[in-house]
Amino acid sequence: MEKPKRIVDTDGYIINDPEHFHETLRWGRHMIDKMEEEKVDRSDMHLMVQRLTEELRFTLTMLRNRNV
Repeated sequence: MEKPKRIVDTDGYIINDPEHFHETLRWGRHMIDKMEEEKVDRSDMHLMVQRLTEELRFTLTMLRNRNV
């Protein structure tokens, strides 16, 4: 079995940015900026960021097992 590629070191620092990382971060910041322009409540903004994280975590959880 092939060893998985590591993109984070033992201290938790990113050592090799995954493809689209910075683009995704830019879009997330754009979403926050737009909500700020629209005067969205900060606690709602926080919850939307949290929800986005949960959606991505769900997607990761639903990936097929590599051993199958």
